[in-house]
Amino acid sequence: MRRWSQVAERIAATTRTSEKTRLLAEYLRDVEPDALRDAVIFFTGRAFAESDARAAGLGWATIANAVARVAGVDRAQLAAAYDRYSDLGLAVGDVLAARESAGAPAPEPPGQADPLGAAPPSGAAERPGPAESPSVPEVAAAFAAIEAAPGPAAKSAAFEALLRRCDPRSATYVVKILAGELRIGLRDGLLQAAIAGAFGRPPGDVANAAMLTGNIGETAVLAREDQLGQARLRLFRPLRFMLASPAETRQRSWRASGPWSGRRTSTTGSASSSIDATRKPGSSVATSTT
Repeated sequence: MRRWSQVAERIAATTRTSEKTRLLAEYLRDVEPDALRDAVIFFTGRAFAESDARAAGLGWATIANAVARVAGVDRAQLAAAYDRYSDLGLAVGDVLAARESAGAPAPEPPGQADPLGAAPPSGAAERPGPAESPSVPEVAAAFAAIEAAPGPAAKSAAFEALLRRCDPRSATYVVKILAGELRIGLRDGLLQAAIAGAFGRPPGDVANAAMLTGNIGETAVLAREDQLGQARLRLFRPLRFMLASPAETRQRSWRASGPWSGRRTSTTGSASSSIDATRKPGSSVATSTT
């Protein structure tokens, strides 16, 4: 997660869309195979895929209490950091970095084991920070554990266990993802372009697979394996939103798109367009070919 966070920070630092795409494509090309799916989903600013109905269920108060315990500060200090940035993730990173630079040990709950099942290693409370941040798949597993935890107390404990393993930069982006506020200027179109560039696939094929699967992480895996053509609709999985392209007549719309192209077109009533006899003259007629 440390490298993922570094890349996210570099993407946020540039305003050039081509540079954002290049940075992301380079990362995706080299990322560990088992991390690709989750890494791409995280770049959407979500803990889970768009087609996945799960939600972590962590509120501001729960996050703030866990951060205060890990950083050894009171909530007022976190609130002050939030006032400086108007960004919860940056505020969390700020207070954790301040603790780390001061060399203060990370406070440990007395006599409490790791809520994810592992007891704290010997001497953990003597270290100023984690020696190694969790991997992207480990963060994804922690997000799943937080979502599955029964009740606010269990969710808070699972989140705190994850936070104690993170360096300040990684903690910043973990919180940003959980809060749904990544804010690095990475639109869906740029993410799809980066996937296409990383694996040398046609951008249109990437966009079509993303629409069909509703899961950009799954789309990235299909692109890596050169299997974008295998993307299929699935029952009870919603399609992504589509933008309509104008066409003068329904016949031209049908010829241009075809019945299974995945494109959506509309015909607008005018002097030169075909008019549905059941509609009033001049009204708009939408033709969907999906």
